[in-house]
Amino acid sequence: MRTVLFEPRGVMSDGGLGAEYIGEPKWWSLPDVRGYRVPDLFSPPSCLAGPLGTLITSGALKRPVPLGL
Repeated sequence: MRTVLFEPRGVMSDGGLGAEYIGEPKWWSLPDVRGYRVPDLFSPPSCLAGPLGTLITSGALKRPVPLGL
């Protein structure tokens, strides 16, 4: 999905985000997802990078894809 550039920011305060262990919301590129190798809670790149790459190159699929998480 394409959209205009905007800064990701929800309704939670910085303190509320910190309480949920969310430190810096940001956009992730496909290379960022594929290359992420830190043991934080994150979908395994092997589960997310493939379908994300397909979405980027081919567009939205006609049905949901189970990621096996």
